[in-house]
Amino acid sequence: MILLRFRSTLTAMLAVAMAACASTPPGPSDAEVEAELQTNVQLMSQQVVAGATDQMLESFAEDARMSLQNVNGVSTEVTGHAAIRSVVSQAGAPPALSMTVQTFARTGDTATQDGIWDISGLTGTFSIVWRRADGAWKITGFDFIG
Repeated sequence: MILLRFRSTLTAMLAVAMAACASTPPGPSDAEVEAELQTNVQLMSQQVVAGATDQMLESFAEDARMSLQNVNGVSTEVTGHAAIRSVVSQAGAPPALSMTVQTFARTGDTATQDGIWDISGLTGTFSIVWRRADGAWKITGFDFIG
């Protein structure tokens, strides 16, 4: 009797688990997320060059952190849209900005990109942490290293 009750309970649990898996549509693949975030990085680069700071900030979470380390002699770390806007505005729009992603990794709703940036021959590295919330990928951490 106990074995029969255990078997019935186990069968019911498996049925619920399988139904939950079947009703949850698969999310985007890593390759799809990588392509989407690569497009976001290129768009953000164009916005920086155009001086479109407010549009660039749409890629950042409200509480995002940005760190500049020895970029043209400047090192600073700020948090939030207002502080990021101030730093980007003070730096001014560069004549050109290239950001080449070299590595990508993703675990669930968090993704990272690392790569090389070039502003008119001045080069360095960058690291971006993205988090997916409410269906959109937003930058939560951005390190720009000279």
